[in-house]
Amino acid sequence: MASHENEADAREAPEEQDVAPEAEENAYESESDDDSDSSRSASSKGSNESGGLYISSTISRNGIISKKSERRDLLSNLNVRFDTAESDGSDESDDSDDSDDNEVSPCTPSFGTLHEISCTIDRHFHDKALSVDPPVTKKASSAGHQIDARNKVPSLGFYMKRHPEHCFIVIKEHECTPMVFYDGSKISRISARSERLVVVSPLLQRALKEVASYRFHADRELLAPYNFLFHHLSGIDALMDDKTYGPVLQPLRTFLDASYGEEFAEANTMFSDGFVNLRHLEKLFRPNQMVVQKRADTNEARIITRHQLTPSADRLSFMGWTFVYNGTDLKRNDWFGWMKPMGEGKMKISDLPIHPIEHAREEELEKLKTRGQKFWDMREQIYTCYTGWDCRHDYQYVAARFMVDVSTYQLMHPSGRSEATYSSVHDEDPKHDKWPSKINKRERLPQGAEVLMPSTIYGFDLEKKKWVELEVENFHPIAWNKKAFERLVLDQQTKEMIRALIDVQATATKMDDIITGKGNGLIVLLHGSPGTGKTLTAETVAEIAEKPLYRVTCGDIGTEAQDVERYLTSVMYLGKVWDCVLLLDEADVFLEERTMADLQRNSLVSVFLRVLEYYEGILILTSNRVGTFDEAFKSRIQVAIHYDDLTKKSRKTIWQNFFDMMDESPHEDANIKELEREIDQLATEDMNGRQIRNALLTARQLAKHRKEQLDWSHLNQVMKTSATFNKYLKKVRGHSDEQWAREERLR
Repeated sequence: MASHENEADAREAPEEQDVAPEAEENAYESESDDDSDSSRSASSKGSNESGGLYISSTISRNGIISKKSERRDLLSNLNVRFDTAESDGSDESDDSDDSDDNEVSPCTPSFGTLHEISCTIDRHFHDKALSVDPPVTKKASSAGHQIDARNKVPSLGFYMKRHPEHCFIVIKEHECTPMVFYDGSKISRISARSERLVVVSPLLQRALKEVASYRFHADRELLAPYNFLFHHLSGIDALMDDKTYGPVLQPLRTFLDASYGEEFAEANTMFSDGFVNLRHLEKLFRPNQMVVQKRADTNEARIITRHQLTPSADRLSFMGWTFVYNGTDLKRNDWFGWMKPMGEGKMKISDLPIHPIEHAREEELEKLKTRGQKFWDMREQIYTCYTGWDCRHDYQYVAARFMVDVSTYQLMHPSGRSEATYSSVHDEDPKHDKWPSKINKRERLPQGAEVLMPSTIYGFDLEKKKWVELEVENFHPIAWNKKAFERLVLDQQTKEMIRALIDVQATATKMDDIITGKGNGLIVLLHGSPGTGKTLTAETVAEIAEKPLYRVTCGDIGTEAQDVERYLTSVMYLGKVWDCVLLLDEADVFLEERTMADLQRNSLVSVFLRVLEYYEGILILTSNRVGTFDEAFKSRIQVAIHYDDLTKKSRKTIWQNFFDMMDESPHEDANIKELEREIDQLATEDMNGRQIRNALLTARQLAKHRKEQLDWSHLNQVMKTSATFNKYLKKVRGHSDEQWAREERLR
C-alpha cells in the first residue's frame, strides 16, 4: 500500500498549460476540487524535484494541443515520469535516470486493489472511473450529490504497467447514488456492491489452467464470490509447493483466506453435511457436473455447462445436455432447466429439484443405473412387455406387449431425425469433458454413462397399431404362455403339423420361386364356424414361436385399392422386419371370388393376391365363408385347416380348460370344485368357444356385483338366459346358423 499512498500525494502543476485531453488519462487526479488551489505549490515543487511532469486536470479539460508531435512528446514525458518514479523512487532529474529506464528490479509477487464507479446518471460523467482509494460523497451544484473517485487511475492497463509485481488485481465496484438536490444528509458513504478479479500474470493464468476441472478463460475476469476458485481450492493448495507456480499462487491464497475464508469454509462444511442454503447455492454446481433432475414420475441425469442465479435470486437457471438416441447413435441434446431456490435456512441437497449426483440417495442412483442399462439393452429391436401409464398418462397398460424399435420409429417419423435437435456443446479439452459427443450402438457404453440414458422410449402397440412414448423403467420381459397351444381343442395330428410348420419356418433355408423373392412365406388358412378356435390358434402359434402377433382386420385396411395396397405393404414390411406372425382375421372381403359386376372388389382381390405373393413371413388367414373364396387363392395357401363344429366332448374340454385357468389365477375367487361337478350338463349346451367364455365372464361379473364367490348358481342363471335367447333366434329364423351357412354354401 506504500505505492498507493505515494500516488495519492501527487498534486497538480502551478502553471497553466494548453494540453490535449489525452494527457489527462496519464496522470492521477487530485482528491477533490476544493484542494486544488492549496496544493498547487506543493505539487509543483514535488514535480520539479522528481523530474516528472503533472498536468492540471482543469487545464487539461480546456486546453488544446494542435500538433501531434507535441501530444506525443507530452505522453512521452508522462511515461518517463512514472517509469523513473517506479524504478528507484529518487528525486533526481530525468537526465540522471536515462540509463536505468529499461532496468526492472526483482520483486515479490503481490496483488492490487482498485475501485470502480458504476453510474447511469447523465450529468455525472464518471461511469467506469477507476481509483486507488474508495470513492467518497461529493456535492456537485449542477447534478446534485454524487460519489467521486479519489486518487484516480487513467486505465486498468496503465495501472498494470506501473505495478508489474501484481499477479492479479481486485476491482471493487461501487454504484453511484441518485441525484439529491436539497438534502445532502441523505447520502452516506457508498459500499462495494460487487467485485471482480483480473488475472494479470501469465504464470498465474497457467497455474489456474493446470488445476481447472472445467474450461478456464484466462482472458476473462472472475466474478465474486469466485465460484471457480472455490471449486479448485484443493488443486491450488496442491500446487502451493511447486517452485514455478507456488510464488504466484501465494498472493491469491492470501487474498482468498482474508476475504472469503470463512464463507468458503462454511460452504464446505454445509455441503459435507448434505445441506445448502441460498448463500451457497451457486457454489454447489459447476460446469461439466452431472446432476439429477426430479420429475413427476421419475428422475433424469444431466450434464450442466452453465448455471446462473437471477439478480433477484428467484430462479436458478441451468444449461447443459443429455443423451438422446436416434436408432444408430447416442448424441448430445441441449437441455435447459431451472428451479426456484429455497427460502431462508438450510435444506437437504438431495431434496432440491436439481441436485448434484454425488448427493443423490443410494436408491435413487441405483434406479438410474438400472434404468439406463435397460435402455441400452433395448437400443436395438426388442419385443417386450409393459405395465404402467404411458408418458402422457392417456392410458394405463397391464402386461401389454410392445415392439421397441427406435430405428423403425425414426424411419416412420423423419421429422424427428433433424440434426438441429442435437447439441454441439463439447469441451475440446478431454481433461475437462470426459464424455464422447457420440456413441454408436455397436460400441461399448462408457463407464458411468448408463445414468445419462433417456428415461423414455417409443414402443409400437400391436393391438392399437400406434407408437406410444413409454417409461423405460416400466418394461419387463414377456412371460410366454406355452400352455395355450396345448389347450387348443384340436386333434393331435393337426397340432403336430402346425407346430412343425412354425418351427421349420423359423429356421428354413429360402427356396425362391423362378422370380427371386416370391413364395418364401408360410400362408396358412384356418376356416370353420365361429368360435371353434381359429383366432386362438393364431395367438397360440405366436406364443410357441415367441414372436409378435400383428393382427389386421378389414377395418384397419380400408376399401380403396390404393389405400389397401399402401397399408398392406407397410404391414408386410413391419411383419418382415419384426419377424411377426401376421394374422389377417375375417379376411373374407379380400378372398371372395371376383365377378364382372363389382370392379372395386376385384381390384381389392388383385392387390391382396399380389402382396401375398412376396410376403416372406408367417401369415395366418381366418375365415368362416370359405365357400366364397376366389380360385386364385387356393394355389397361394400352403396349408388349410378346417375346424369342425364343437362336439359334446370338445365343449367339455373347453369348459375344463377355463376352469383350470381360473383355478391357477390368484385373482379369481370361484368354487371350482362345484363348477366341475356340473361340467357334463354344461357340455350338453350347444355353445361355441366364444360363447362359453362370455358365459363365464358374465357369471363372474354377477358374482362380484353380489359380492359373492363365483359358484354354480351364478353360472346356471347366465346359462338359462343364454339358452332362452338362442331358442328365440332359432324360432324366428326357422333354422340354426350352421344350417343357414350350408344352404348358402358358405362353409
